[in-house]
Amino acid sequence: MGLIFAGIGAQLILDGRPVVDAGVYAAAVFMVVAITMETPPLLLWALRRFGDHGQRRSAELTLRNTVNRSPTQARSEEVRSCRTSSSRD
Repeated sequence: MGLIFAGIGAQLILDGRPVVDAGVYAAAVFMVVAITMETPPLLLWALRRFGDHGQRRSAELTLRNTVNRSPTQARSEEVRSCRTSSSRD
């Protein structure tokens, strides 16, 4: 989008001079290229760091705990969980 406006401004002539001179056009092109190149790695970093809000780790721990316990333990924990959640309501 920035390149479109910069290109139109460079072609637009007002009082015999272009609205966007060569220096401003070069700066706009540089900024568009720089932002385009740095956005994907920064987005990947942000999603890895903040994307799941810890849900993935919580799910892994839940799965690990489920695998390592007996059916009797699992049932008693489910009952406790139901009692705890119903007392909150």
